[in-house]
Amino acid sequence: MNTWIMVGAGGALGALLRYTCIYFLPNSKSIWNGVLVVNLIGCFLMGFLYQYALAHTSTWFRPVVLIGFLGAFTTFSTYIWDISRFWDDTLLLRLMVYFVLSNGGGVILFILGRYLMQLIQSKPL
Repeated sequence: MNTWIMVGAGGALGALLRYTCIYFLPNSKSIWNGVLVVNLIGCFLMGFLYQYALAHTSTWFRPVVLIGFLGAFTTFSTYIWDISRFWDDTLLLRLMVYFVLSNGGGVILFILGRYLMQLIQSKPL
């Protein structure tokens, strides 16, 4: 089967499960909301299933489960997987730079994006 199709199929299932979990879990302004629960579950599953994949070579498992399913279920688990690979390869400086850029840069760009949209929305075209 084509790898693109396998990733897409896994991604479709992961996205549907993410939506289902967030729909049924409370989505409040408290820290324990559906998104946090999904991200934590996804991190556990990424570590658990990545370890499984290291011992079992398969042409479909990584594209379908790790990239497609878990990538769509939570991109946060993929981010943690990247960090763990830097850790495993003892690339600690790269790990720290990636961590700071991802978190700090992500928050800054999110705020910048919101601000830019507020500027666009406040001015008539």
